[in-house]
Amino acid sequence: MKYWGLITLALYLVYLVLITIGYCAAVGVEIGELAWDSEPLWFWLWLGLMLLSQAILLFVPVSIAERRPVRHRSLLWSIIGSAGLIGLMLAIAAWSMTAAVWGEGNNPLDTWPRILTVLGLSWLIWAILFHRMLKHREPQQTIDRLTRWLLGGSILELLVAVPCHVIVRQRHYCCAPAITGVGIATGLAVMLMSFGPGIFCLFVARARRLKPPSPKAPR
Repeated sequence: MKYWGLITLALYLVYLVLITIGYCAAVGVEIGELAWDSEPLWFWLWLGLMLLSQAILLFVPVSIAERRPVRHRSLLWSIIGSAGLIGLMLAIAAWSMTAAVWGEGNNPLDTWPRILTVLGLSWLIWAILFHRMLKHREPQQTIDRLTRWLLGGSILELLVAVPCHVIVRQRHYCCAPAITGVGIATGLAVMLMSFGPGIFCLFVARARRLKPPSPKAPR
């Protein structure tokens, strides 16, 4: 079943590449410039974070499909990863709103220490809330709840980032479109990520239907 998990992760990587191409078109940069010439560290961090988060969300479904006991550590990682994604979307949404309202130069969140503070606090708060809400639930119920929260959070994040992107594009700011563009890309990435466990389960169910039944042992 790990094989199907890797296929799901590979499909998600392809989706991230398509999102990156769309982001480059939206903010007017070439993908080569984004990845290599214009401070590429944040791009690779974003890409790695999205892939790692999808892999973490697949830990529990893979264990369930292989009929292995689900360890509390795996559930804890899923909760921490989901809380981090919710915190990331909240931080980028707040950054996008302040960019649309105050613009460049006057943006109160236009410094890395402030945005990282918002991100860290959001991550901590959501991790505590998720743990308290889901600690007594079954593993599959936990993953289902987390993916629903991620889907809802991504939709809300897009509802904030898209109008903010339109506003800052009309003002011809230098960096603000990049901020709101990252918000749109992150919202789309997390939206599909929330379907990852479901896609994996469809792969597994299809594989089991196609697998010939094992011959019965002679009596």
